[in-house]
Amino acid sequence: MSRFLLYFFMVSFVACTNGESEKNGNNNVPIQRIAFTELVNGYFQVFVIKDNGTQRIQLSSRNNAAARYPIWTPDGNRVFFIQNDTLWSNNFNGNNVRIHKSEFQILHGFNTTTWHILFANHDSLFVSDSSFTYRTHVMGDPNQAKWSSDEKSIISILRGSENHSSITYLIVTNLENAQIDTIVKSQFIDDFLWTSSAIFYSTLDTLYRVEPLDKSKINLNLIQGLKSGLIWSSSTDQIFYKNSYASLTFRRINGDGSGDTELFTFMSGCGGSSISSDGQSIGLTIYASRSYNLFIVNSDGSNLVSLTTSGDVGFEVSLSP
Repeated sequence: MSRFLLYFFMVSFVACTNGESEKNGNNNVPIQRIAFTELVNGYFQVFVIKDNGTQRIQLSSRNNAAARYPIWTPDGNRVFFIQNDTLWSNNFNGNNVRIHKSEFQILHGFNTTTWHILFANHDSLFVSDSSFTYRTHVMGDPNQAKWSSDEKSIISILRGSENHSSITYLIVTNLENAQIDTIVKSQFIDDFLWTSSAIFYSTLDTLYRVEPLDKSKINLNLIQGLKSGLIWSSSTDQIFYKNSYASLTFRRINGDGSGDTELFTFMSGCGGSSISSDGQSIGLTIYASRSYNLFIVNSDGSNLVSLTTSGDVGFEVSLSP
């Protein structure tokens, strides 16, 4: 009886974890999935593909309307996206599509602990619970907002004017007490993120590191060029960004602002990017030969591989947890 129970347990465990235990070639690295958008008959649709280029599956089911902003649930089982200002989801196999809620325009991401969703609707920012029974209005630009590293606050920007000049405020909203705090103000803020140790933001050709408590900021004095597309790996505490000057490069710095390193150079342009939860691989769209395709690359810049060939891939990329 004990042998039978042991055998039954082993078979059941393998059946339940099938797919999660897949390995990528001979590297003994679990295969990840990448959600992205691609043009189909004039409309962007949401797809999922494995990071080895196999099993490309369409998740959005309405081919006469654009689907955008794919994001993974924290457990990696489903992808949420917006189509016709309505929130949809599907599992990564594409066989369980659901419609959730109307009046959604932009998805910014899940809180990985509570599964609350940060989204935009009617030119406003909101945080909703996972059952969509209530939502909280958040101050900030509906097009630019992110979770803080501890997922207790939202960081965004507000645009205004001072002394007849335009000004941009980088603000933080604490969701526990609704307190709003201005971190910095600048004539222009292009991108930003909040790591476990500091807040980073770019202003044209300068990247700054800000201490959230005393708001002291440091110019990191990086290589000359326009800096954008900031992404952070919580596993390795490294920041990746695009730098455009004489050429377009993809670069990496440490969480303390040191160690600025060029990883590779683009021939033309780069769209969106997303980093894996272990910080070892990056999915991104690259413009080459007059078209955009989806690529995967190691976080040290090695082994850049194209996963699509259609040339119609959009900017939105999201790697599974």
